Amino acid sequence: MKAPYVSIKSIGLLLALGWGLVWLGHAYVVPWLQMPLLIGLADPAVHGLVALLLVLPLFLRGVVDAWVGAVAVLVGVLIDLDHAIAAGSFDFKAMLSLPGRPLGHSLLVAALVAAALALLLRLWRARYAGWGPFYLFLASLLSHIVRDGDTPWAYPWEAGPIPPAVFWGVFVPLSFLHLGYAVPVGRNGAAAPGDAASHR
Repeated sequence: MKAPYVSIKSIGLLLALGWGLVWLGHAYVVPWLQMPLLIGLADPAVHGLVALLLVLPLFLRGVVDAWVGAVAVLVGVLIDLDHAIAAGSFDFKAMLSLPGRPLGHSLLVAALVAAALALLLRLWRARYAGWGPFYLFLASLLSHIVRDGDTPWAYPWEAGPIPPAVFWGVFVPLSFLHLGYAVPVGRNGAAAPGDAASHR
């Protein structure tokens, strides 16, 4: 399926609106919720929105297709399955009562998961060869780890929490850099020769 072509200005407005919603969800909605069930639904939704904002410019400009985009968004949310594994339950109260975030919230695990998924995609379809899928999967996973902040991100080494400024200072500009990267894509959805769209 060919990705739609949307103007740079329109995507820029979507990104600005999306990041505004992320800020509201992160700073107000999730902290305001008191019920584990509501937190367990709202927090992954914010993580998913962040991953979507990283993928959206590249998809709407035809640099990546729906498969790569969908997997990148999903991994940005499903990383929280490590809570269920550590708690031995899918009960939101049990998952939220853990003393800390599990080791799945680490840079090492994120890189391994991104590499494994990119390899599976490449084995499934030769057109997914290249570093593009791995990069997007890793960016999505890292956005989750960095947004959570107080994670074992440096495992196996000890390290303090990641300041919120790192999340906002890295991933907001990154989504707009993705839009800038996608500028050479033509209106027919084909990438300019030599760019990363070769992994579509």
